[in-house]
Amino acid sequence: MKFLVRKAQIEDVPEIVNLMNQIFGLNPKAEEQFKKWISNENFCVQIAKTKTIHNSPSRVVGIASCYVNPSLDPQKYASYGPAVVEFLKDQMVGFFLTLATEPQYSTKGIGLELAKMQRDWLLTKNCTVLVGTSWENGTQNNSSHLFKKGGFQNLGESREFMTQQSLQNGYECSICGHPCQCKAVFYGLKI
Repeated sequence: MKFLVRKAQIEDVPEIVNLMNQIFGLNPKAEEQFKKWISNENFCVQIAKTKTIHNSPSRVVGIASCYVNPSLDPQKYASYGPAVVEFLKDQMVGFFLTLATEPQYSTKGIGLELAKMQRDWLLTKNCTVLVGTSWENGTQNNSSHLFKKGGFQNLGESREFMTQQSLQNGYECSICGHPCQCKAVFYGLKI
């Protein structure tokens, strides 16, 4: 099956939210969040859509988002340990936020293509480090293999971070419910 990978538009948000909720669980703020990200020049949201074939409509089967944060507070990530806080100090940080594909498309290269496009976009923003967290929920459905393949180092792990994010934002994990108790692994790469 052929795919079209492109920058997301506001009209894509309902499909993006549906995919994110399907993969990660309910996030009541997802629609508002993605609309903000798509409209903000410091964020990049890209999607992969199936191509229309024989009158079957195209649909979003992959999503990736990232952002540049020139004023990131390293202490926000203290639950990962001092190595992460030190890694983030005085850096122009490019942060991979989300990467998800429908399970039946997870071995088709969509995630890798989206991740490469996100990385290329972050590099145009003069980032000095690239970072991201992998949500380790006990399934194979996480991004750690892509970070490792891209040369990122595991800088720390935290069970508190996802719980804090879940409580603050009302996320309901698709695996453990609310609040999320999944481990998050922090990956980093110096440019």
